[in-house]
Amino acid sequence: MKLQTKLMLAVAALAPVYSSALADPLPVSVNPRSIPRSPDVPRSVLVPAPATGPCRAELGLDRVEITRSADGAAYNLTVTIGNTGTEPATGVDGGISGFLGIKVDMQMEATVGGATRTQQLADIDVVHAGTNRTFSGSIPFNTHYRTITARINRGPDAPRCAYDARRSNDGLGVLGSAVRAAHAAGSATYVRVAPWAT
Repeated sequence: MKLQTKLMLAVAALAPVYSSALADPLPVSVNPRSIPRSPDVPRSVLVPAPATGPCRAELGLDRVEITRSADGAAYNLTVTIGNTGTEPATGVDGGISGFLGIKVDMQMEATVGGATRTQQLADIDVVHAGTNRTFSGSIPFNTHYRTITARINRGPDAPRCAYDARRSNDGLGVLGSAVRAAHAAGSATYVRVAPWAT
């Protein structure tokens, strides 16, 4: 009897040590009022959806000016972009990989293959509603340009307000022969204004 009592007391003394070593840690006491409660908001509000849908910006390429450079090696272009909408048109100003910019397509005459060369002229950071801005750049001089067309260029990942509802006013072209004739006649700059900008 004494042996059984001693054995039971020994097991009872070791049991709490064993169980507390293997048990999960006790939870920390937390005051429920100290935890901010999340409102019942749909996930679509908490995680903004990609910016799609209509934008109230309305860009138009309104004017192109072409001047021969002093050394004769390039055409200097000045392009005017207008925003007749009610929201700023925004892009990313980041070099040639800009999300919103101006590119120039140079269509060659058939005598040299009729190929089109494309060049990024400038990046557009923002054009505010109801304003216009001018952007400048240059392209190589060539006597075989059939047309020179400046266009608003939007990359595939452009911000929502790089886009607008009307695309028919996003480009303006000039004939290479008209540019050469104007310069040969003594005009320093050839200018074409878009019909939608007059």
